[in-house]
Amino acid sequence: MRAIKYNLPCPTPASPQQVRSDQPEETQMHVTIVHVWVKPEQVPAFIAATRANHEAAIREPGNRRFDVLQEAQDATKFVLYEAYTDAAAAAAHKVTPHYLAWREAVADMMARPREGIVHQGMFPVA
Repeated sequence: MRAIKYNLPCPTPASPQQVRSDQPEETQMHVTIVHVWVKPEQVPAFIAATRANHEAAIREPGNRRFDVLQEAQDATKFVLYEAYTDAAAAAAHKVTPHYLAWREAVADMMARPREGIVHQGMFPVA
């Protein structure tokens, strides 16, 4: 197994990341890990567009985390770690104005189609 180091171009403020007490302890997070490959000349514009999406996403009611990672060895590779309370909250994100604007803005910036893999978050309990 190869470890890959990532930088955090869009750090998340501490408060939206905290476990919220309004959710039952048995709730598990709905997590999507999205791999994105960006054209080298588009990296700064991709980061700017993704920062705007990140800043709005962390304020969504069902959001638990929305981390944006940039690979340290290859600045054109990104990972988006999106954690929501459940599948419905994740689906709601996909119809927000900020997500739709991001999707349109970055479409031509990608070197290849992004890949999202859905996971069930186990720990921490949301």
